[in-house]
Amino acid sequence: MSGEFERIASLRRLTAGRGRGVVLGVGDDGALLEPRPGFDTVISSDLLVEGVHFRRFWMTPEQLGFKAIAVSLSDLAAMGAAPSAILLGLGLPADVDDAFLEAFYRGATALAGRFEATIVGGDLSSSPGGLFVDSVLVGHVEQGRALRRDRARDGQDVYVSGVLGTSAAGLRLLESQDVRESRPGCYDSFVRAHLAPEPRVELGRELVLRGLASAAIDLSDGLSSDARHVATASSVGIVIDGDAVPAPAGLEPALHGGEQYELLFTADVGRRDALETLSVEIGLPLARIGRADRSVTGCWIEVEGRRDPLDPAGFDHFGSMRRRPDEF
Repeated sequence: MSGEFERIASLRRLTAGRGRGVVLGVGDDGALLEPRPGFDTVISSDLLVEGVHFRRFWMTPEQLGFKAIAVSLSDLAAMGAAPSAILLGLGLPADVDDAFLEAFYRGATALAGRFEATIVGGDLSSSPGGLFVDSVLVGHVEQGRALRRDRARDGQDVYVSGVLGTSAAGLRLLESQDVRESRPGCYDSFVRAHLAPEPRVELGRELVLRGLASAAIDLSDGLSSDARHVATASSVGIVIDGDAVPAPAGLEPALHGGEQYELLFTADVGRRDALETLSVEIGLPLARIGRADRSVTGCWIEVEGRRDPLDPAGFDHFGSMRRRPDEF
């Protein structure tokens, strides 16, 4: 097994090259990035901890590298930003060898390269416990045009991209026994949603460039939790039509299951046709699932004519009363 400096030299080779806005990448005390006149800088960080966010025996090193980048790309997507630079910090237990590390970086650089983002540095440390990954992403969005949680307005439509609840269902399948034999089709699609989420960077960028959305958030903690974040930040209520929620795994995981990384966003009613056009052009379903309503507080759900409070029940790292994404 290589020592720290040998591993850093190997990673420098794996991350060679400069992407958009990168002057100097891996190999110095810090990275150098070009300022982008007319743009705001967006920075996001995510921590993946073994035993909390992933199990190594469920996924390949490439998949873990892919997901480490995907979860932070999703935050940039929610703000409509184009990614630029990535910092990766890893805490490595003794049983992580060079082959694992190289495979991890292959997965990470493959996804980063799709969006012209470059791994420009980070840190390596030994870990006395499990593996952990800290990803920091830097992106840029046109000045004053970032999608924010506090910009939803009364009467606007509420949309979500893709489908919801499949990641939580995938987690349940991974934890169950003999599931490959009993539900092979569901296993493939739901587990893929959990292990290899697709960050909606293109959607976020198009929403900004076409001026179609006002507020947005990614659904990392679950619809019930993340919709409430938007409602609270924007001082509006949000009313969800339960029948309109795209929920192939069932309504309960769609409402409360985390790690889906789709986007929830609000848009003026007059943007409906333009959003239908965008959906077709980028090949991504966009479902209108509710509305912002200043006459109510918090989040509500309507099913078969009955309206009930939609209380947050997604994953909370420190909330003992919240359910994990797999507990449905």
